Amino acid sequence: MAIDHGNRANLEITAGQHDAVQEAMRIIIEDDRQRGVDPRAELACARCRRQRPMLGSLNYDDIRLCNACATGFEIARLGGRVRTCGEYVSSGGIRRHFP
Repeated sequence: MAIDHGNRANLEITAGQHDAVQEAMRIIIEDDRQRGVDPRAELACARCRRQRPMLGSLNYDDIRLCNACATGFEIARLGGRVRTCGEYVSSGGIRRHFP
């Protein structure tokens, strides 16, 4: 059986898929806490360009995203809106906003 690698642009993701991504990203935060990542440590997120907690951040091909932006990237990738983290960082149309 062949895997369809056709156009995945703007696929609708289910509520279950969305929730699963968010839960996985929460687990990454908890894993970082258990591994002893300093909860006060911060990073400059490549996507939102803000100082954000290091806890739960992810590195994609040497591009560091805060947990919220990494969550947005995973959802955008699952929905076929982007293929790479670099594309996500440079695309302004799906930028997350923080308070």
